[in-house]
Amino acid sequence: MPNGQPEIEWNDELVVDLDEAERVQGKLKDLNVPSTRHGESAALRLARLTLDLADPRLPEGPHGPSSDPLDQVIYHVRQAFKAEFDDWTPDIGKNRLVGSVVGSPYTGGAAGIPAPQTAGAPARAARGAVLSGQPMQAGESLPERKEPGHSQVSVGILDTRLFPHPDLAGRYLASHGTFVSKSQAAAARPAGDPSRVTLSHATFIAGVVLDWAPEANLVIGHVLDTHAETASSWEVAVKMAAFAAKGVAVLNVSFGAATGDDEPPLVLSRAVRALREHGVVVVAAAGNGGPQAKRIWPAALASVVSVGAGKPVGGGAFESATFSPLGTWVDLQAPGEDVYSTYEADEYASWRGTSFAAAAVSGAIAGITATGVGPQEVVDWLKTPPPARNHPRIRAVVNNIGP
Repeated sequence: MPNGQPEIEWNDELVVDLDEAERVQGKLKDLNVPSTRHGESAALRLARLTLDLADPRLPEGPHGPSSDPLDQVIYHVRQAFKAEFDDWTPDIGKNRLVGSVVGSPYTGGAAGIPAPQTAGAPARAARGAVLSGQPMQAGESLPERKEPGHSQVSVGILDTRLFPHPDLAGRYLASHGTFVSKSQAAAARPAGDPSRVTLSHATFIAGVVLDWAPEANLVIGHVLDTHAETASSWEVAVKMAAFAAKGVAVLNVSFGAATGDDEPPLVLSRAVRALREHGVVVVAAAGNGGPQAKRIWPAALASVVSVGAGKPVGGGAFESATFSPLGTWVDLQAPGEDVYSTYEADEYASWRGTSFAAAAVSGAIAGITATGVGPQEVVDWLKTPPPARNHPRIRAVVNNIGP
């Protein structure tokens, strides 16, 4: 795989269109592939099937482009539907795995080990144009939150568990199981070890979002395990889709993975569609695989705002970070080098990665949306080259973002 970029993995499970699940199971039975339905999601309109590939009986002739048994079974199921329904096939995909957020170059963050620091007294500089100003600086704390008004906006964060950092107090909603427990923190390896810093990934992202949108509410969900190693795409998609009912304007997803065939996981596509139907903008990290990196999912989905990392160089332009992808599927670049934010229980740190560039964009969208501009309007404005950005209401807000 190019650039040493690990491919997404999968097991012997399929996800299929919910309305066609029984017929798919019938076709599998014809191939001597027993299947068991292990779950379904009304939000995704998908069912999850576990297959027994011990003794498939496949028709003679071609078995598709792959020698993998699961690929061959999918190929013949599709061929059977095409023959019966005039070249039509239902949606069928693999229940793929989504990789870790730290320790692999194809994920959203981090591109390095964070440097913990002690924050001093807040001393904030005025912010310039959105995504071209000065993010939270070393020695600062998060900006104080004013009394929330009717225009307050919520941002969803789906990631690792959260440390209850004092700077975040009163600014988020999270279930009890979403927090890093004392036993998990105690069992983590020494500071600087990648298996420890993963614990702080969501805490760091939360601080970045609130730095750009101090009045926003955060809705925190966790899907990656203690060491942020893997999660099935089914679990990720179900938890993503659940944010559609939580009233968030933006959902930040700072992880993802490539696929061997460079095709998007079906479940993630369905999750994004469900969110978009409820007006939720999805922002995702483009990964840290470098300029020639393969597409990362869900970031590369057409309706997702895909964010790379860099640093502002004036005039609204950015200089891309060496670890940031440069493919046409990357929509925006935002500050992602030497980012400073909340870390662990009551600490701060500097970190780098497209995870944190995505969080900056999520916060910027939320900050402007709170003034009454629709989130999709903000996205369209951000995607417009700086010389052509002529939305008078957004420009008025951006030009007055202060300390």
